[in-house]
Amino acid sequence: VEMEPDKRQNWKSLAYSRLRLNKHNTATAALDIAARLPEASERDHKELSGMYRHPNAPILGLEVEKLLPSSQQKEQVYISSLLKANRQAKLIEYVDGLIAKKPAPELYLIKGTAHYRLGELQSAQRAFHAGATVNGKEKERCHLLEGMVAWERRDWEAAKAAFAQLTHDEGKFR
Repeated sequence: VEMEPDKRQNWKSLAYSRLRLNKHNTATAALDIAARLPEASERDHKELSGMYRHPNAPILGLEVEKLLPSSQQKEQVYISSLLKANRQAKLIEYVDGLIAKKPAPELYLIKGTAHYRLGELQSAQRAFHAGATVNGKEKERCHLLEGMVAWERRDWEAAKAAFAQLTHDEGKFR
């Protein structure tokens, strides 16, 4: 790896040698680097996903990836992997790409929660607010979380407006 850091196979070899030593964190890091190199294959990405999804049994996770038929399921698995790996910034970046294709309150919930976990309360509040403007089954939850984060930020007017939307959306009392 030191002599040829741009060779994918070197990083993969390092990852597998670390796995044999039960050093899962360094194995995952090496596999992550291999998956980011230009010659990385789809299999490299699947292996990395498996490592992140199964921190207690990474070898088993490599086989599970073969069972993923739909792209939506793959997106859900990738999001889950990022959550488990506590990679909030990468999660935000990934969800932003999904939002650009098709906005949904559920995606804004994930984005807002990631910002919240990073301590970025204003960004979390903005994400929840954006989610509350898109029709979907989690719209009300976006209003609620927007209000709660605004309350935590002591932004009383925004909190009041978000909570008021819970009772005024579509002219119904909830």
